[in-house]
Amino acid sequence: MNQTTNDGEKMEKQIWEDINAKNWKAVEDKIAEGFQSVHPDGTRDRAGEISLVKNLDVGQVALSDFKSTMEGNDIVVTYMISAQETIDLERLPTRPASRLSIWKRGAGGWQWICHANLTPIPGAISQVLYPPAWGRSGSPLLFTRMKTAHRAVATPSTVFAELALAVTIRRSELRV
Repeated sequence: MNQTTNDGEKMEKQIWEDINAKNWKAVEDKIAEGFQSVHPDGTRDRAGEISLVKNLDVGQVALSDFKSTMEGNDIVVTYMISAQETIDLERLPTRPASRLSIWKRGAGGWQWICHANLTPIPGAISQVLYPPAWGRSGSPLLFTRMKTAHRAVATPSTVFAELALAVTIRRSELRV
């Protein structure tokens, strides 16, 4: 039987404080070796997530609507975040967005083992569509469409629908 707990809320607030303060040692100490995350531009391991958070420029952060459940040595936390974030010199929208994290208790205490953030990241869709192996050839219409779509997107399902369309267009371009 799972139990509710407020430990998850405390850990999420602390990691965001550490990220905002650029206390990288504290952040790295909290991230488990087997960490995995998912973002609109793909998955990340521990090293990838550390690189991502180190490149965040975070202003004021508001966390709300926490729900934490504990099952064995794991705490699952969902919450809403509104943050003044800048990635690659582009300011992200500050509207509330959902997050999900899992914290695992080990011999050294609680560690962040999993995170889901499906808020679109600037440039992420075009990077997925035009990986280095493809170069920047291909449909200018598709590139323009995707750059515009990811900024106006309201839900993760819209991002995935746009990606599916883009992949279909790109596949047809490759068959020519």
